[in-house]
Amino acid sequence: MIKYHKNLLKLNIKIFFFFFSSKWCKPCILFKKNIKIIEKKCNLIFINIDIDIFQDIAIKFKIIQIPTLIKFKNIIEIYKKKINLKKIIFFLKK
Repeated sequence: MIKYHKNLLKLNIKIFFFFFSSKWCKPCILFKKNIKIIEKKCNLIFINIDIDIFQDIAIKFKIIQIPTLIKFKNIIEIYKKKINLKKIIFFLKK
């Protein structure tokens, strides 16, 4: 995972988000539909992590509810929150 973070830094991507979700999660599905719009409008990067496929990563980041976003700045986790579309603007500004 750290290797992936460092690759993002090499691309000069200093702020990015891990989006923990699953195919069966209805709020996750709704959020995924809006991620592309948010990425383009706000010039952000979201990395989708399906907890059913990447259980080891979900465990590492102590994900207990989905959808969950983790915001990273310079590869350091700075904020983690179970999220919904109403809270997304507040979360992005943190």
